[in-house]
Amino acid sequence: MEEKKFKKLKLLYLYEIFISKSDPENILTVSDIADALAEYGITVERKSIYTDIECLREFGLDIIFTRSKKTGYYLKNRKFSLAELRILTDAVLSAKFITPDKTNHLLSKISEMASISERDVLLKLCATDFASKHTNESIYDTIEKLTYAINKKLKVSFKYSRNAFSDFSTVSIENKEFEVSPYTLILTNNHYYLVGNNSKYDNLMHVRLDRISNLKITESPARNFEEVCDYRGNFDANDYCKKLFNMFSGTLVNIKIKCDNSLVDVVLDRFSDDISLKTAGTNHFRAETSAVLSNGLVSWIMQYGNKVEVLEPQELKQMVIKQANDIIELYRK
Repeated sequence: MEEKKFKKLKLLYLYEIFISKSDPENILTVSDIADALAEYGITVERKSIYTDIECLREFGLDIIFTRSKKTGYYLKNRKFSLAELRILTDAVLSAKFITPDKTNHLLSKISEMASISERDVLLKLCATDFASKHTNESIYDTIEKLTYAINKKLKVSFKYSRNAFSDFSTVSIENKEFEVSPYTLILTNNHYYLVGNNSKYDNLMHVRLDRISNLKITESPARNFEEVCDYRGNFDANDYCKKLFNMFSGTLVNIKIKCDNSLVDVVLDRFSDDISLKTAGTNHFRAETSAVLSNGLVSWIMQYGNKVEVLEPQELKQMVIKQANDIIELYRK
């Protein structure tokens, strides 16, 4: 029994050695492998190493034998390339909803998928402003519970916190209790949002996960999303996200805007494929799409100054005019 256990552990440790210590720049000789196994308390004969390497190859590891720099073996292809690990690392670093402690924990896990030499490269390239990270350490628990509730179609209750002026001079935390039918989770603008229905109303709402606390899954069945929105069959999270600007709620309307030609990429990036573009003279084009009528949409339009003109609807045009006039009036004072 001990011999069988020894053989199984030897293969597992050998797997770990190739994952962590070998790559095209770090070739492992048979002696290197034997020494590495010895660190785990396992003494082996050279012949058994060749047999074990063949077992790992049959299992699917892309172990290459080479005589280039030195005669030995290395793991060529991994589940994640260094570029893919860099993308994952940067995504974790830029996600504000992940706390500093959990960020470091995740980075450590990601780096373990690279070889030791690649880990150094990966971590040296990392840089982030941890001061911009949120401090809600229950974010993982919140995500897990919401995912379960969405899957089981159950309502959730939670406390929601946000900053507010308490006496017109002091900023304090304002807490509200909600009971919500959860439909989906959306990651946008470096924040995680829950989209659902507040039991008191007949529409959709969204709240930031990092502001949620005391989340509980109830035994009450969630309200069908078809009762509170136009989606049928499946809740289209991508469509919902694209039509919102900076996660402001509002009424969905058809919009027409006239833009400077220099903004083609900007407009296409913002609205993706759900937009119609037509030339409007030499230097401009017209864009038609649908979006939520909100302050977020107004802010997006105004950031481009006189390079974007609202053609329709009239209500949106008036909102932009009002915002412009308010700014002018503010500076006149």
